[in-house]
Amino acid sequence: MGGTDKPGNPRRHPSAAEAAAGQELRLGVGLHLLSIAPFGSVAAFSVIAVASWTAAVVIGLIPAGLLVPFIWATRRGFDAEPALFFWPFAEITCAALVLMEGVALVGREAARDRRLVAARQGVR
Repeated sequence: MGGTDKPGNPRRHPSAAEAAAGQELRLGVGLHLLSIAPFGSVAAFSVIAVASWTAAVVIGLIPAGLLVPFIWATRRGFDAEPALFFWPFAEITCAALVLMEGVALVGREAARDRRLVAARQGVR
């Protein structure tokens, strides 16, 4: 039976001191995890906040980028002789607005069609 007390033997029972040392180790890991949890959650919220602010700034730059040429076109459109690029700019802008409206209408019709199909399938 002298071979059963060797470390690494699966049938070996640890002594009370070894069991206590193992408990201290596990308790220490738990305390470490609990002590870093607030920092981890603050870091996660910080990443989310930075991503949100970045998205807000990018989304805010789109109207700001449109504002300058539209002010220019408004100012030039009321001149006695509009600037050289006024009419092409006006035509491109109107075409883009019509295209966006068409895309929105197609999307709205597709959504309506999906609802109608779903309603018909639900009746059957």
